[in-house]
Order: sequence, then structure tokens, then C-alpha cells
Amino acid sequence: MTVSFLDLMTPHIELRAELNTSIDCVLGSGWSILETEVANFECEFANFCEEQYCSGVANGLGALHLALRAMVGAGAVVTRSVPDGTTVVGNPVRIVGL
Repeated sequence: MTVSFLDLMTPHIELRAELNTSIDCVLGSGWSILETEVANFECEFANFCEEQYCSGVANGLGALHLALRAMVGAGAVVTRSVPDGTTVVGNPVRIVGL
């Protein structure tokens, strides 16, 4: 019996038509970010999470930046007290002045 190490085809078979339609939409528009599709995603994901709002971001760094700004109140100072090259497990941020 042969066990496939990494099958990238099977998980997408039933979604293939929908994925191809979406890819054609993006390529046909000439844009990499489609405003209507992003707005629809944000609305649908907010509803899925049973929240009022959702903000889509481009990558993990954008998500971390947005989350940090949401956690820190107006006028608060965030300092970095970890030397360069240090690996930190846990929360490397110390919030001062809240």
C-alpha cells in the first residue's frame, strides 16, 4: 500500500470551479487587491465570528501591528526592553503608562 506524503490535489477538487472563477476575476481585473471582494470577506468573516466589524490585513505583520494598536490605549508608551538577537517566548512587550 502506498501512502501519499503530500496530496495537494484532492482537497481542492470540489472547490476547483469556484477557485478558478475567483482567480480569473483577479487576473482579469488587473489589480491584486479587489475592494469589493475584501469588503465582502470582512463582512462575512465578522458575521461568522458573531462580531460587528472585521478588518482584513495583507499579512501577519499587519495583523500584529493592528492588534498591538488595538491593545494599547491612546497616549500609552510601548517600549522594547529586549536586546537584539534575543529569542523571547511569551510576551516581549512591556506597556508603560496605561
